[in-house]
Amino acid sequence: MLKDLDNNISYIKHEINKIEWDVDTWSYAIMGNKEAERIDENLTLIMLKYITVEEGEYYSHDYPDSMLKIFFERAFNEIVSYVLEQNSRLAFQVLGWNILFFGAKLPDDIRELILLHSEWKDEEDQFLDERDREERWKFLLDFRDNIINYKDGFPIRIPLETEREVYRKNREKSKDGLVVIDRQAINYRKYFEDK
Repeated sequence: MLKDLDNNISYIKHEINKIEWDVDTWSYAIMGNKEAERIDENLTLIMLKYITVEEGEYYSHDYPDSMLKIFFERAFNEIVSYVLEQNSRLAFQVLGWNILFFGAKLPDDIRELILLHSEWKDEEDQFLDERDREERWKFLLDFRDNIINYKDGFPIRIPLETEREVYRKNREKSKDGLVVIDRQAINYRKYFEDK
């Protein structure tokens, strides 16, 4: 009887963890949600269109960071057009994250747009939990400081908390094996809805 109960508990824990693995927001880092991943994937697809056949053959599609920066800068105008079409503050934040990551050029007008779309006032009233509010504030403040002080050509690695990393960290802390990583989502379209 106890063995059956243990098996049932193990099964339930396993099923709960499977369900909770498919979450929309798992971290308040810029790239801590599915929408940021989707935007980043689209930026990458745009960037890949700017790789020549010769470059693809030469590097066998294993590009050094220096070349990724070149591809990103080649595609920059199309990337910015895509970001502008999204009507999402998050799209500007993901653009900024990529500029910092690649060490790409950051024109002043784009810097201002990224800063405009990463203002705390557009998010602070969305959080129900004070810890969530504080965590997002720290990530956003760090991101904005990096954008403000950024110098072209010098990559900055800001936190990238993947869903898998957050799950693993929380699993290690869990006493009962249950891991919940789903976080309250942020409305990144709020700025555009208020206009």
